[in-house]
This record gives sequence, structure tokens and C-alpha cells, in this order.
Amino acid sequence: AWGLRMEEAFKKMKEANDNKTNERVQVFKNLGDKTRYEVAKLIAAGETSTKEIAQALGVSSATVSYHINNLLQAKIIKLDRTERKYGYMIDGEFLEEVINGLREDLIKLQ
Repeated sequence: AWGLRMEEAFKKMKEANDNKTNERVQVFKNLGDKTRYEVAKLIAAGETSTKEIAQALGVSSATVSYHINNLLQAKIIKLDRTERKYGYMIDGEFLEEVINGLREDLIKLQ
């Protein structure tokens, strides 16, 4: 019985690690798109209007909405509610986790 529980625990640990790896991959895939990266930069600078982001990048509002949706799914940005207004903000804590995970994965500290 103990051996089966340990096997199950190791399986869950591997699944959790795989999920973290997949999250990291999705972040870097999304930031690898130039327009998406520029949208994220504008959001980080405080811009939350889809129309204004579209004007700044010279694309349609629909295009910006598409990229924002991808950034939300990848957890790079999150919805922020202040008073009665919704906006977007960079999820700094999540990105810090991703960067730390990258360090762990690729940079072997001695």
C-alpha cells in the first residue's frame, strides 16, 4: 500500500511539473509574437483601452482584442477591477514565477 501511495505521489509531482513547464512555454510563445509583445508593453505602461492600443499599433481593435485574449489565456495579463471600471494589468507575480522557472530549467547554479 505504501509503495502505491508513493507511486501516486510521484505521478502527481510529475504532472504538476509538466503543467508548470507548459505554462512557461505558453508565456514565451505568446511573447514571441511582436504585436502581442507590444500590446503587453502598452498595458504595462498603463494603457487599457483597446481602441487606444489599436491606434498606437496601427491595427484594428479586433486584432488587439484577439491578442489580449491570448495574453489572458497565457496568464501574462489579468483583468483588474477598480471601482466600477475593468482594465488589464500585467501579472507580475506570475511572470516572476515563469522567469524563476526558466532559471531553474536552463541555468544550473553551482
